[in-house]
Amino acid sequence: MNSHATQAPRHRPVAQAEVFSDSGGSHLLQIVLACLILIPPLTVFFGCGLNGRCFILYREPKLVAVEFLGWLFLLVFFFRPIEKLEKLELPEVLRRPEVLLFGLFVGYSTTSSLWSLVPANAFYENRQWILLFLLFVTLLMWTRTAGRKPASRIESLLIASFVVISLISALQAIGLLKFLLPVQPSNGVFQTSTMGYKNPLALALLCQVFLLLGRVFDPERSALCRMAYSITAAGELLLLSSLGSRSALLGLMAGALVSALLFAARFSAMRGGRKIILAIFLLPLALGGILGLGAIFHQERVESMIRLLRSPAGYLQTDRGVYFLNTLEMVREHPFGVGAGNWQSLYPVYRKHKPELAFNLNIQVRRAHSDLVQILGELGWPGLILYSALLLSLGIRLIRRVLQEKRGPGLFDPAQLAAIVAAGLTDYCLETPYLKFEIILVFFILSARLEARPSPSASPSGKKPWKLLRLLLLSSAVPGMISATCLGIKLESSGQLRSMEDSLSNPPPAAEEMAEIRVLERRLSRCPGHFKTLYRDHLLLAAIEYHAGDRSRARAELEHSLRLHPYDANALILAAQMAPTPEEADRWQHLAQKLLEGSLRR
Repeated sequence: MNSHATQAPRHRPVAQAEVFSDSGGSHLLQIVLACLILIPPLTVFFGCGLNGRCFILYREPKLVAVEFLGWLFLLVFFFRPIEKLEKLELPEVLRRPEVLLFGLFVGYSTTSSLWSLVPANAFYENRQWILLFLLFVTLLMWTRTAGRKPASRIESLLIASFVVISLISALQAIGLLKFLLPVQPSNGVFQTSTMGYKNPLALALLCQVFLLLGRVFDPERSALCRMAYSITAAGELLLLSSLGSRSALLGLMAGALVSALLFAARFSAMRGGRKIILAIFLLPLALGGILGLGAIFHQERVESMIRLLRSPAGYLQTDRGVYFLNTLEMVREHPFGVGAGNWQSLYPVYRKHKPELAFNLNIQVRRAHSDLVQILGELGWPGLILYSALLLSLGIRLIRRVLQEKRGPGLFDPAQLAAIVAAGLTDYCLETPYLKFEIILVFFILSARLEARPSPSASPSGKKPWKLLRLLLLSSAVPGMISATCLGIKLESSGQLRSMEDSLSNPPPAAEEMAEIRVLERRLSRCPGHFKTLYRDHLLLAAIEYHAGDRSRARAELEHSLRLHPYDANALILAAQMAPTPEEADRWQHLAQKLLEGSLRR
């Protein structure tokens, strides 16, 4: 029998059912997709140090999960039957304005590695951006042939993951799950779930809550589904308000404001006078309700937020305002930025305003607490313009879609974007690995909604381009997955080491402890992978080796720490203690003193 007689025509339209059929590994693709969305926000690392003290890591383990599962998803997606890949429309996707701008932003961020003071920090950021860009483009290609079903499924999985996170928070609030300790229990907020700290949890909830509200008001869903979504939304809003994050409350208010304005604009075009009056009446109630709910749990923080809203000039006197002013000093010398991930490396020498703020031997600020300020410092004016253009392009297209619709929950899409932007003005969303991943997922969901329906199949592009793409992907994905695994090992070693920090320096560790420390030292030095606080581990190892009497090992670890953070005051002081001559010790001590005073310049 002729094998070509039973083949389907190559130039026919693609139906949604075909793309989601059970053939060609689709079941595996759906399983990996579900893991990619559900597992990262729940990922934490537990362990014990040599002295029996337990530790728990929240932030970087989520990056390990995102990287491993992200590359795995790309492999499964592009190693499906070649006939499925031929129907994807890569050129059409790459011509979309949000894809072009996102690609330019990632390309410029990668280029900034060339002038970064600490290339390892730039690599840490750019490996995330490159993976997220590939996922963004791949999912949009999928949407071109399958319609909105992939986006709807990802949205459902994202909402489901935060249902689980919220339930964990509820269990913590009633005194259960005591092993899941918050990073900073001194602030009195214990219901931080698997995020570990109140701000990342509040911002993560904020980044999807308007998508959830869109489902509440979606007339195409059943009454039972809308009731379930309503209960979920009420619970998440209550949890968000209880966390005391002013940035998240600001984002909620911005989203509510945009929703009300678009609601009024939509019905103004339809001459719906009563509904316009209703929107105008409900808006102050919504804004007041958000502030009132937050004040129930954290009155002082809400009052300070209201004072800033009344007098915005006072913002420059806050910690965020000072970081902004000092970042302007940084950009004045580096208009193209200091390089991705390098804000923390160079901020210590640009503290012209309030140099004592959040900078001493016990604490050194590592982030600008504002996405736009962080981007401005690291990528300069070009990076800020590209990222702002991306937000503006996506926002304008979403608003146009809302105004063209006569009904539907689409007005919550621009509200979700506005909430993310507003929160990012005063807090670090993109600097946190999981929040960065979640925001790009939300950008994909919003962008996919702009696709009206599945497009007809384009002319087959042939097998050779896709075979070449597979080869390139394989050469990137396999090292990426191995690197993510090694990073997990490195994080576990870091957790073990830091759990012993208080008991290792004085007196020097015993011989058995020292042997175990050397094992951790080898893992931290030899395993590939990097995270932005790794300099602290090498500094701790340097102090341990110095007190144990091994000066050569101590100097090697100190040099490694200084390569990862040249302006760490504690490292400069340790260098003074280890200096072979009094003159060199005085020089290091003088540098440390000037750095702490804020008078040291590059």
